[in-house]
Amino acid sequence: MAPLPIRDEVFTTEVLQAPEPVLVYVWADWCGPCRLMTQILTQMADQWQGRLKMVKMHADENPLTVKQYQVEGIPTLLLFREGQLLWNHEGVLNQAKLQQALTQHLAG
Repeated sequence: MAPLPIRDEVFTTEVLQAPEPVLVYVWADWCGPCRLMTQILTQMADQWQGRLKMVKMHADENPLTVKQYQVEGIPTLLLFREGQLLWNHEGVLNQAKLQQALTQHLAG
């Protein structure tokens, strides 16, 4: 299961008001490292199902969110819980490091 594509218009309802934690993946089709990050997130999606919602936003098509969260490079990951930004990361993370970061920030 791949991350669900969303846009600026639904960011508040899909991310900030979501009942579960949300991992936002900011990407673009022209970004080489994003292809690798997409594969990693797709592989991980099943094991996080029910505990974490994964969404993706195209950087060029969603300027409001990109500006609001000061996304300067892609891929970027933004982790939210109860409307609060818990963690962010710019660049590719391997699966083990991403698992570790998610587990650490979502514990408890």
